[in-house]
Amino acid sequence: MANPDPILTQLATARRLSSGLPAGVRMLQALGLNRHEQAGLLGLNPRSLERAAHPSAPVLVLAQLARLSITIGIYNALHLLYDANTAAGWLQRANQRPPFGGQTPLDYMRRGGVPAMDETRRLLAGDQGGLFSVTPKAHRAAADFRTVIEL
Repeated sequence: MANPDPILTQLATARRLSSGLPAGVRMLQALGLNRHEQAGLLGLNPRSLERAAHPSAPVLVLAQLARLSITIGIYNALHLLYDANTAAGWLQRANQRPPFGGQTPLDYMRRGGVPAMDETRRLLAGDQGGLFSVTPKAHRAAADFRTVIEL
């Protein structure tokens, strides 16, 4: 793995980026996650998360900043794709789409950490671009269709 950008390892930069934590917490609250679930996704303990809105807010390390960034991306994608009520429950509804395989996106991300969180964000970004994932069975069925384009 490449060395992180030196700017991201500077304390002043980490402090500045960490100031986005309260907004990330509010986003996760809007998605229906409790304090324990929020802390788990952000790679923090619940006590540190409680301090997020106070002057003693934690300065996040690089992995936690990545989790915060991915969380913001997931929140934004959900709200571009769905109405507020649907977006609010999406993380906690069982999902048959790959890669979730019947589990909730929240459970998938908790078990898989940053790679699973990023995969979820990329899946939603693909949905935004019209690249909805489908099952392997649907891919095989689509391969049998013949398309005729008349100009």
